[in-house]
Amino acid sequence: MENLGDILKRLGTTRSVSRDDLPPDLLECSGNGSGDCEVCGGRGWFTPDVPAGHADFGQLVTCQCRQDQMDRESSARLLRYSNLGHLTRFTFETLSPDGKSADPEDRRVFREAYDTSTLFAEQPAGWLVITGPHGSGKTHLAAAIANRCIETGKAVFFVHAPDLLDHLRA
Repeated sequence: MENLGDILKRLGTTRSVSRDDLPPDLLECSGNGSGDCEVCGGRGWFTPDVPAGHADFGQLVTCQCRQDQMDRESSARLLRYSNLGHLTRFTFETLSPDGKSADPEDRRVFREAYDTSTLFAEQPAGWLVITGPHGSGKTHLAAAIANRCIETGKAVFFVHAPDLLDHLRA
């Protein structure tokens, strides 16, 4: 009788390497289903060849090429559902931390709002209310928070207050 491990190896369903044993350059492959990935052969997954009793024995491991593709698709989906539209260009990187005002007090207040917004974007919980006069950067800060949340995989729905109130009234 033939050993099951030998049969599976002959069928090509296992790889002779463990993910942990692979060089980093192989984990950054570009498997796109065309078979050009040296780790998974374009399948997007592989089964590590480890001894029975190992934690990864019999497990399917997502290849890095597929994981990268899934991350890009997830970000694109979150961005589509966010309702940000043209506001995707508003990020913390495109915003001056001190604002654009020439008044030192306005710059200090904006810096405080900027710092509070960056902290909120990292750990969004509860409410953050941003107030100020027209053109003070409220929308830019709010969009930057939303874009940072999307970057970290959090779902966001962006809506202007008048539009939200119209929707609630309807």
